[in-house]
Amino acid sequence: MSAGFGPLQQPPLLRRIEQQITALTLKRYAIMDEARKKDARQKIQLGGLVVKAGLREADKAFILGVLIEAAKFSSGTPEYERLAKIGREGMK
Repeated sequence: MSAGFGPLQQPPLLRRIEQQITALTLKRYAIMDEARKKDARQKIQLGGLVVKAGLREADKAFILGVLIEAAKFSSGTPEYERLAKIGREGMK
């Protein structure tokens, strides 16, 4: 006698696998959502720095150019330290 499954029933193993797939899909969406939130939070914080620096109305190309130039300074160099000091003062 064979173990039969009704027309709407699935074998237990297949049902468990589908449940695991659903659970993993939900976890993946939660992780992706958290990553999106973290990215948005970082962008908002960086935008706040632009505003705090008084560059709210500045040309976007100018802001990007300033940041690209600043990215060329290595940590520990005199110019980097000078700019970091200005930044620390601005955060007070």
